[in-house]
Amino acid sequence: MARIPYFDPAQAQGRAKRQYERLPGLNIFRMLGHSGEMLDGFVKLGGQILNFADLDPVLRDIDQGPDAPVFSELQRQVMAFTDDIVVNKRAGDATFDPLCKALGYKQIQELVITIGYYMMVSCFLETFDVDIEAPGAEPPAAAMPGVGKA
Repeated sequence: MARIPYFDPAQAQGRAKRQYERLPGLNIFRMLGHSGEMLDGFVKLGGQILNFADLDPVLRDIDQGPDAPVFSELQRQVMAFTDDIVVNKRAGDATFDPLCKALGYKQIQELVITIGYYMMVSCFLETFDVDIEAPGAEPPAAAMPGVGKA
């Protein structure tokens, strides 16, 4: 059960109101409404990551550990780098240097932004005890055409 009441999207104003006209009724978005127009920035950053990053989507959505035999060396490096950032808040040279060479400046920055975004989402969901929707209740935001786009 959520720690505070969900926001009523009918009360939204400005950019948040425009976002609510396009967003699915997921609990994360309903909870974010209390932040006012920050909802707009949150959705836009998520949209940038999902729709416009050069980073291979497989590299940002790996859901098994780095020791799984199915992964390439690059995928293992990404997971080790991610774990390093999550645990230490700063990637050490041992994970940063080889991955920076493999990905280049743009994609490694996209990766750090993606890691930070997902960490922020996790902190938000956990702090406010946002309820998980029942299966099939709403489509994911990534499946909604135009969600998060300017």
